[in-house]
Amino acid sequence: MNRLEWAVRALSQPYEIQEALFPDFVEVADELALTFEEAMRPYIDCPSGLDMLTTAQRAALSNLDNCLMRMSGQENLHNWTMEAFVDSIEWATLRNLARQVLIVMNWPLSPPLRNSDIYVCGP
Repeated sequence: MNRLEWAVRALSQPYEIQEALFPDFVEVADELALTFEEAMRPYIDCPSGLDMLTTAQRAALSNLDNCLMRMSGQENLHNWTMEAFVDSIEWATLRNLARQVLIVMNWPLSPPLRNSDIYVCGP
């Protein structure tokens, strides 16, 4: 649940803060989506893990997950440009949905600490 909280808190922040959470050489939008997907994976693979959540909490997480799914795929590559990440209605909606999750989960609205994962810069 800590990983999920980190991912949602990161998704809810303005893009300037989101960029500061990762090393300069990573694609921040992609990393935000992947981090959330990885944090949700145990709950998708074993839905009984979500049983401890209220209906409102499950709905808020589902709304966030569905929004990311709608933004993804080959036909939606335009959502993953730097311009879209900064200014698009899709990213604004995603950030708002993440804030809604934070509220119903009683998690802090403040930014999480910088990601402590290890990233390897390619050639």
